[in-house]
Amino acid sequence: VGFSNDVHPLWAQACALPPPKVVQNLPDFVRPSAALPFEFDFDTHTWSYRPHAADPPADGRLIQGALLAVVVVAALGIGVWTGALCERRRQRAIAIAASEACYLKHV
Repeated sequence: VGFSNDVHPLWAQACALPPPKVVQNLPDFVRPSAALPFEFDFDTHTWSYRPHAADPPADGRLIQGALLAVVVVAALGIGVWTGALCERRRQRAIAIAASEACYLKHV
């Protein structure tokens, strides 16, 4: 139990029944007879017994991963475009220098 009013620790959750072999070795085993609520609705001040729809952190991680992929692809595209532009300028400078060298030789 934490410092909130929640009497269910974060790790308390229902689990499947253990296999019969394990139950034989547990003399004090009691089969579950009640269900734990899943979450508390602060608007209605009631507990919900239905499972979570989707955890926001999982959705947040998905959006964050998609955004990271877009940024990486954009950075790669900008890098390729910049490299091609620089190479064209370099090739153009080499061609101009070569033509000037030829021109100067013939004069």
